[in-house]
Amino acid sequence: MDDCINCMEDAFKALAAGNVELPLRNLMWLPDKKNMLGLMPTVMKMADGESIFGLKVLSIFNTNVGTPHHSHQGAILLFEGRHGQMQAVVDAFSITKIRTAAVSGLATRILARSDQDGAAPLSCAILGSGPQAESHMLAMIAVRKISKFVLWSRTASNADKLKDKMSSKFPTTVQIVVAPSVEAAVQGVDIVCALTGSKDPIIRRGWLKPGVHINAVGAHTPTTRELDSQTMQDAKVYADKRESLLNEAGDFLIPLKEGLFDSSHLRHDLAELVTLPVMQERGSSEITVFKSLGLALEDLASAKLIFDRCKQLGLGTWKTMCEPPT
Repeated sequence: MDDCINCMEDAFKALAAGNVELPLRNLMWLPDKKNMLGLMPTVMKMADGESIFGLKVLSIFNTNVGTPHHSHQGAILLFEGRHGQMQAVVDAFSITKIRTAAVSGLATRILARSDQDGAAPLSCAILGSGPQAESHMLAMIAVRKISKFVLWSRTASNADKLKDKMSSKFPTTVQIVVAPSVEAAVQGVDIVCALTGSKDPIIRRGWLKPGVHINAVGAHTPTTRELDSQTMQDAKVYADKRESLLNEAGDFLIPLKEGLFDSSHLRHDLAELVTLPVMQERGSSEITVFKSLGLALEDLASAKLIFDRCKQLGLGTWKTMCEPPT
């Protein structure tokens, strides 16, 4: 997780430096109007001057929730930029699981209340029990001293299973409890990770303590959201990419259309945050929201990291494709 968080920081610095071409993703509804096909291309110039490019192809099947099948399935294709050769095909589910949490970890490292200089360890609520819940717990504890995780899931037994699984991965000093409701889960915690597929707000402003940091991850269309309008109005809002937020994020767009704020309510996107010389000290009562939508850049950088490690360690299945002409 530490390596992936650092990889995401380098990728967003490349974006800030103008070394990334990153169009908005293309989401196409399938005939049932319930599920989608997603296409996410990007190109990145590396530090050595060489370029890589790639494409994430993803099926988004919300109808798979509650079945043995994942809701997000697909592949990431990695190409080198000199001759256009494909270097890797990587499982999109595995990369999405870790890179999404790593980006939240990067944002939390910058934005959340400090745990340094003798400050008390922090508490974190995890809303949702899907694949992102486990990886976000690992990301949060990688960037902050977490003494307590509070879990909530619509299906209480899934939260219990997550608790049992993760209890063996953390020291005994890290407490993991299951809350009966979202309200009970978020009250009094320092960090909230919202990782649900909710279409309507599950987090209310009145439930949140002053100074809380929220990673809003689960909603990714203009008509769906996890946070209510008052929370967004009262918070300092940040995002992975400005253009994505203003086109895709219901958490931001719905209160925007309600007239509660304008587009300038977005303080910075992540490329701006990682290049700020000094992050202004956050007030003890300020609420911060990081809205994550997911970018092809994150997938490309992760795929490159995995390819390089596999090449170095002799891992993976190696095949010859498109042999050069003789």
